[in-house]
Amino acid sequence: MNRTDLNTKLTQQASVMQSFDMREAFAQDDSRTSKFVLQTSDIYLDYSKNLINEETLSLLLKFAQEKGVLNKFKQQLAGEMVNPTENQAATHTAMRRTAIPTADGEAMTLAKEAEQARARMYKLRQDIVKGKITGIGGKPFKRVINLGIGGSHLGGAMLVAALPAADNSFQVEFVSSLSPTALKFDSKEDAETSLIILSSKSFGTEETFANAQRVFDYYESCGGSPSDLMLHNFYAITASPDKAEKYGLSKDRVFTMPQSVGGRYSIWSAIGLPIIFHCGMDAYEQLIKGANGMDEHCADTSPDNNMPLILALLSYWYVNYLGTSSICINVYEHNLAEFPAFLQQLIMESSGKSATLAGGQGAKSEIVWGGEGTGIQHSYMQLCHQGNQLIPTDFIVGANPPRWLKSNSKYGSKQMQMHKVQVAHALAQSQALLIGRSKEEAAKEARNKGLANEYISHLEMPGNRPSNTLVYGSLSAEVLGALIALYEHKTALFCYLSDINPFDQWGVELGKQLSAGIKKGLTSPQDATAGSYDQSTAKLINYIKSVPE
Repeated sequence: MNRTDLNTKLTQQASVMQSFDMREAFAQDDSRTSKFVLQTSDIYLDYSKNLINEETLSLLLKFAQEKGVLNKFKQQLAGEMVNPTENQAATHTAMRRTAIPTADGEAMTLAKEAEQARARMYKLRQDIVKGKITGIGGKPFKRVINLGIGGSHLGGAMLVAALPAADNSFQVEFVSSLSPTALKFDSKEDAETSLIILSSKSFGTEETFANAQRVFDYYESCGGSPSDLMLHNFYAITASPDKAEKYGLSKDRVFTMPQSVGGRYSIWSAIGLPIIFHCGMDAYEQLIKGANGMDEHCADTSPDNNMPLILALLSYWYVNYLGTSSICINVYEHNLAEFPAFLQQLIMESSGKSATLAGGQGAKSEIVWGGEGTGIQHSYMQLCHQGNQLIPTDFIVGANPPRWLKSNSKYGSKQMQMHKVQVAHALAQSQALLIGRSKEEAAKEARNKGLANEYISHLEMPGNRPSNTLVYGSLSAEVLGALIALYEHKTALFCYLSDINPFDQWGVELGKQLSAGIKKGLTSPQDATAGSYDQSTAKLINYIKSVPE
């Protein structure tokens, strides 16, 4: 069956799904949960609560085969050029190889370089812990501040929030905002005991260097020498080491990352340094192990059992055939509170494009949003249950509390039981999306509440709304590595299905370019004119300048 025929069949399937009721499907087929369930060593996926039947899945798998998406993924893993608009490979998976490839080539070279870079990072942390490396004036480091934005911020911040601190760990902070309150020192000594990491792939990111200047200005205001502070307290992570050296950093204080590793995939490169300061070498190695395991699963598993591919196909199905525009991702683990924000960048910066690789227009993606725990049930889940939009939802939940909590003798059985309450809420939300509440059930509920008959419809819920439930045993660095890689690969495969380049982000650049001219307008004594800006922007610039300080 060719691509045109498959598209016709899938369009027909979408029509069938207009009257498809998952509740009836479960009632008629008690094996549905075994047909639509997958498991890797770390993650169990129940995708039975989706608007699909066996024919739908079969057609989607044939479509993936016709598009050759798993072959493209293997080319990506092998270090072949898969980012044509930037004429380069996408080599983040090479950064986390647990075994160096035996065949010569870029993948082998990068894997060796990544291993050497990790060894350098581990040694730096160890030398600082032992007092062999200190800050200005021989003072030991107590605080690590990462100055970066986007991919140089979100992944690291998420992982530091998710993983427990290792012994002899540091207070690790991430600063990306230009807000005056984002970066704070309490004293000159506070600055002298802070290790500052400039994380910038291009080594030209405006926010990063504005915040670096803020550090220098503060230290100088305390009577210190900014050049001395940089000499003793600053390190850099970049794909442009020559720029870092020109900035004033010695070569031994610069960690490099490949140009072919995108920012949103960069936690596996030297951008992982602040994560290592927080969780230590062993946890970071486990993180890599988990991600590498998912790499191997995606590359080696048959399509019908391939978890990233199934998730990608479901998203492709909803976006292109059932007309959805967003996906809601909910985590039921406080340590994972930053995970949805991380996935927003990963998915929308990768697939948020209308241009296809063939030069056409019309590719579709999904808006990503979500949150953590039972708090979501008191906010946006109302929309998911009773709104007019069809919103596929992922629920991510641990069967047990994190291992490091279980090993804490002060973490008693009552607290452990609270985790099960959290799990119950996650499963209840998934069940509620499926079963809804019928008119008869709503009428009964209205009577119980003493509501008039005209309000019965307010208690109805249509149900038949799709969701995936992803369950891991107990949160650990290895599990987290697998989860991240799962969504990385789901995203790449979705893009391959859609003929989108997952690895460029040209849409980010225009606003950066325009901001330079607007900054001049905001600081110029002359009024901005429509000749230099559009009328709205010119008026906004002039209004902002008129507001008293």
